[in-house]
Amino acid sequence: MTQVDLSAPPSPGHEQPAERAGRMCPVDYRYPASVFDRPAELTADTLYVAGGLYGNLAALDDIERLAAQENALVVFNGDFHWFDAEPDWFDEIARRVARHHAIRGNVETELARRSGVRLETISRLESGKHTPRQETLLKLDRALSGK
Repeated sequence: MTQVDLSAPPSPGHEQPAERAGRMCPVDYRYPASVFDRPAELTADTLYVAGGLYGNLAALDDIERLAAQENALVVFNGDFHWFDAEPDWFDEIARRVARHHAIRGNVETELARRSGVRLETISRLESGKHTPRQETLLKLDRALSGK
């Protein structure tokens, strides 16, 4: 495996344009290095990391089909609900994603930022591992309703 020093200047002919296309995520979307300073929680010969499912059942069908063909482990980045406005879609995606691993996504980060509720608390609420206090519910309500 070749290692690339991303802090080094690019080699001749591979310089980046002064204005790059795309965008950078805000710093709080990133995981701190301490998250990776622990023993591995899972191992796999083949790993799929699916980012931004956003309620797309057809994409979920394809991810699961391809992962099954390769006997791959699937990890979702957490942004699996967004456009699944129908309750049946929401339930199906929640049920199917629960069979796999999930990490937080941008939606959780934004909710934590806007509500003042700790990201860890939001993750525990989402996974059903925590019963919220009334104060937490009020903070989340204000953030979600834009008040």
